[in-house]
Amino acid sequence: MFFNKEKRGGILLTIKIFIILDHKRMIDIEDDAKPMKDLFYELVTEPTKESFQNFVESTIGEDNIDFKREWIDREELCKLFLAMANSGGGILIFGIAENENGDFEPIGIETLMDSADIQNKIEKYVPASLKYKIYNFCFEDSKYDKLKAKNFQMVLIEDVPEKLPFLSID
Repeated sequence: MFFNKEKRGGILLTIKIFIILDHKRMIDIEDDAKPMKDLFYELVTEPTKESFQNFVESTIGEDNIDFKREWIDREELCKLFLAMANSGGGILIFGIAENENGDFEPIGIETLMDSADIQNKIEKYVPASLKYKIYNFCFEDSKYDKLKAKNFQMVLIEDVPEKLPFLSID
């Protein structure tokens, strides 16, 4: 996967790369993970209404978000994908432990799941018209002290109202 940004006439251009997963599916990848990383950091270290709103508005503009301590099994993952796609899109964040009192703690995940593995998990059960993007957040630099040496993954499930309803294939 490659990203290319260049400046022409004072305008920053982002060249999009399309990754072909198989003959039927293509995911549109943009290099917008850097500002997203900052918003993610603000959300998990200062979980205020403002940081949550900034994060959500910069992704899908909806408040359909779910935190998971670790990657979940295929059945639950597919159900979440379908439920979120049918309700205007949503965000799944892996590596966040939600406490009983509703607070959440950024614990990170041990290893990042490859996007091809995620695709393989869901392709038999989720229609190809369901669009999603996967973001990897690896916090190694000292700028992000509370998240240092932790990894997170976020799945952004896009709102595609013209394709509703999304039903399980199998």
